[in-house]
Amino acid sequence: MARQSLDEVRALVRDTRSTDLVTELAGARAVLDSAGVVLTVRGDPETVGAGARNVLGRVLREAMTNVLRHAEPSHCTIEIEVAGGGARLQVVNDGALPANGADPGTGLAALSRYLDEHAGRLDAGPGPGGTFRLDAVLPGAAR
Repeated sequence: MARQSLDEVRALVRDTRSTDLVTELAGARAVLDSAGVVLTVRGDPETVGAGARNVLGRVLREAMTNVLRHAEPSHCTIEIEVAGGGARLQVVNDGALPANGADPGTGLAALSRYLDEHAGRLDAGPGPGGTFRLDAVLPGAAR
């Protein structure tokens, strides 16, 4: 079931239709639940402005692909914060697998370019205790 969910998430990533953070969060809940991953969500995606919800929805979609492709997680935390006129989306999961020379793919590089195009920034990488953190910041994202 987890493989099927991953395949569905990959298909979504290839899709170029617009995304919405609210919708993508619901999808993340379903995919992680089917994979047996405990999800903690902090913040409300409805507080993010409509345009920024689209951008951050795409970020969350790619983050979920990475969680399932490059980790064996048991826990994942998604934080959504709106402050100072901007929005921040942070995804942290445990169970990050060591790279061991494996092809890292192009998802994070493409996502970083995408955020650059929207005046945002992406910071992502391994964290303590086998975690992986993805942090996206987008200015002008408040309602």
